[in-house]
Amino acid sequence: MKIGKILGCAGIGMCVMMGSCFAFSDLPTTHWAFEKVTQMQEKGLISGFEDGTFRPSVAVNREQTASILTNAFDLKLKAGSANQFNDVPSTRWSKYAIDLASQYLPGYENEDGTFDFQPSEETSRIDVAKAIVKILNLEDTEADLSLLENFADKDTFKEEDKKYIALAVENKIMSGKDTGFDPYASLTRAEICTLVYNVFTNQAVTEEQNSEIVLTVNGEEVSVKDFELYFKLQRKLWELYMGSENIWNLDSDGDSLYNIAKNAVKEDIVLSRVKLQKAKEYQVALGEAEQKELEDYIQTEEAKKICEYYGITTAEMLRINTETAILSKFSDELFAKLDHTGHNHGDLNEKAQKVSYDVRHILFSTTGKTEAEAEEIRKTAEEVLNQVKAGEDFATLATKYSQDYGSAANGGLYQNIQKGQFVEEFENAALALNEGEMTDELVESSYGYHIIRLEKKNVQEVDLTEEEKNEIIMEDFDREAKKWVSESNVEVNETLYNKI
Repeated sequence: MKIGKILGCAGIGMCVMMGSCFAFSDLPTTHWAFEKVTQMQEKGLISGFEDGTFRPSVAVNREQTASILTNAFDLKLKAGSANQFNDVPSTRWSKYAIDLASQYLPGYENEDGTFDFQPSEETSRIDVAKAIVKILNLEDTEADLSLLENFADKDTFKEEDKKYIALAVENKIMSGKDTGFDPYASLTRAEICTLVYNVFTNQAVTEEQNSEIVLTVNGEEVSVKDFELYFKLQRKLWELYMGSENIWNLDSDGDSLYNIAKNAVKEDIVLSRVKLQKAKEYQVALGEAEQKELEDYIQTEEAKKICEYYGITTAEMLRINTETAILSKFSDELFAKLDHTGHNHGDLNEKAQKVSYDVRHILFSTTGKTEAEAEEIRKTAEEVLNQVKAGEDFATLATKYSQDYGSAANGGLYQNIQKGQFVEEFENAALALNEGEMTDELVESSYGYHIIRLEKKNVQEVDLTEEEKNEIIMEDFDREAKKWVSESNVEVNETLYNKI
């Protein structure tokens, strides 16, 4: 689990502090939390209020806690949809944080089966102890319950809470007070600051977790830390593509985008590990000059900005770029040795056919229709097909009936279409025709039913572009690599994988 900066939290006075540190007027050096609060401030992770105070004894409420946990631990939605709470409308400032943190800081069930989060209620020490234990994937580890004997109030602990108190103490996340552990008391600003500090500095827990092996590919181990690195990059790319960081509470076909992205990363890691293993087998490596070029690049301002954007170190960037360069070099060398029979070009310098065409069609859309409705649409399409066969003007019928509004007004005509531009079913049917010919039957695609007439087809012999050559090389490389993967031994630690 990546630990990030604590961002600004409405109503709590914590924010990223980029300026020089200063002492809080209400936090003397003798205060029990002085050192931890000061160090957190020096790291630029917290600040106080505008009047120069920190207000260490003020309690934090549940929505403030949700925001702190979400930002400090870079929480993402792992599976399913976000919880729906009656008292958390979509307009509330903390809605996104509550969606994510409620995986670890749950709400309260009402008699009617609905849930409330109670965002303004003060947060108890046990609630945060449980949340952080779960976030750090410590919930399934064995708890040393003998540690509870050290607390004078141990007889007040609820049975279901004892494990979490012991794990929090054992892993140095939380400690007790003079009166005991006091699990059901409200958590203060000083205490929650200390908790985050403890997790930041408790490297033994995080390093042990990060070193665990989640995948093995032909005996090569992939640690949680390695997996998280690639997963972090993938998530950033998804967020960039979709234009928002708030996408991980979405789902597709019953699965969360978080799980879909994680599974894609797993497949990519397996594929890249197998490729790199084969590169080593073929004795493909970077030369001194090639490696030096990569090492020089990561020292540039451009590289540093990229590292900052993705939240990775320069060492991690060098590793990723080195692997990418090795695979690029390997793909070029392997291409000349592969059997290209039946696909692509063995000779990248030979001419390629560029096909373009003009086509008319009439679309009868079935998008969003039931099976019964689609059947009625098909019958209508058959009737229009018979009218065209009887000699009625194709363009006139296209203007009247076609539901492709990009071409209907132009008599259904598309001009200078490049091969590969339209869906496969449509294009295969169109290019199987001679100029002036029309399909004898309806052509079905994901859009609906088409009547198609090919107006013109142009075929040119041209040189491949460098981009096309690279695409061909990588396509053949990936085809070969997938064969290697099918023959590989891949083992997944499902318990550990499901916790990521």
